[in-house]
Amino acid sequence: MRSLIVLAFLAACAPKPAEEPAAPEEAEAPAEEAAAPEQAASGAESDEATLAKVDAALDQLAGTLQTNLKGKLQAEGAAGALSFCHEQAGPLTETASRETGVSMGRASVKLRNPGNAGPAWVQSWLATHGGGSAGDAAAVREVVEVDGRRMAHVLRPIVVQPPCLQCHGSEDQLAEGVAEQLAAKYPDDQATGYAVGDLRGVFWAETAVVPGQ
Repeated sequence: MRSLIVLAFLAACAPKPAEEPAAPEEAEAPAEEAAAPEQAASGAESDEATLAKVDAALDQLAGTLQTNLKGKLQAEGAAGALSFCHEQAGPLTETASRETGVSMGRASVKLRNPGNAGPAWVQSWLATHGGGSAGDAAAVREVVEVDGRRMAHVLRPIVVQPPCLQCHGSEDQLAEGVAEQLAAKYPDDQATGYAVGDLRGVFWAETAVVPGQ
């Protein structure tokens, strides 16, 4: 489910007494008022264009990470997948963010990498939804005002699938060697104990809306 905040503008005009003719500048007011809906429409178009840009950037990042992770899992098993996440997922995310101009990342209430906490709005969403089933968590697609700027936010839940349990399941479900690698590479790891269908975390992305684009 995607959601988009649409801002509505309402203008009210007080009637003038009939015996007072309108001054020239007042007579031009209807033309100015007529432009307001066009400006509002232009703003909505800018919002949607920015959200489409964020969607595309997040699609690209998610596809890159998932393709690489799947390849490592098939070729080298869970140990290879864990090494990919540890060594390459972060740099690939940074490169994608830089190339697209969209800030992106992954976050969870049970972090493996403490650096993946995400911005405040993502943490707020996770505080509400992060500990439950992925089926109860709705995606986010919105434009909101943040510190005087209009920001496009997109957030997509990550669902735990059976292969994920090799690195994120309970202790008896972890693949051979994973527990040792976790202890060495992620000494503060919290991201185990999941079951299929749980909400593992989220992909998130954001960028500022540029008027007229």
